[in-house]
Amino acid sequence: MPPVRVDVDAGRHVAAPPLSARRETSRAASELDQKVAELQKEGKHLQAMTALEQSLALKISEFGLDAVPVREAGEHLVLLYNSIAMSALAQGDERAWSATIERAQRTTRSALPY
Repeated sequence: MPPVRVDVDAGRHVAAPPLSARRETSRAASELDQKVAELQKEGKHLQAMTALEQSLALKISEFGLDAVPVREAGEHLVLLYNSIAMSALAQGDERAWSATIERAQRTTRSALPY
């Protein structure tokens, strides 16, 4: 019998993806995490934010909402949202600040359990 996971949104049990698909998802998430680190070093925080959002989505699909890798990626993303928003605010760019806050709210409402 295949492994079973609970679909959190629907509250139903569904078959987990095959091991090969989970490995591919894990590899893709790891590559995105490396890209995030590089982009942040280069000061490309908006691009890092997008890559981190993609990594988080992959980790949620692989591990579910309650897993440590998901929590860690979510916390990293929330800190990055905050950093970008505060930087925009310090520069007087209220439009960028507002857009970042709205993006953070959408992500945390739809994906993060905290």
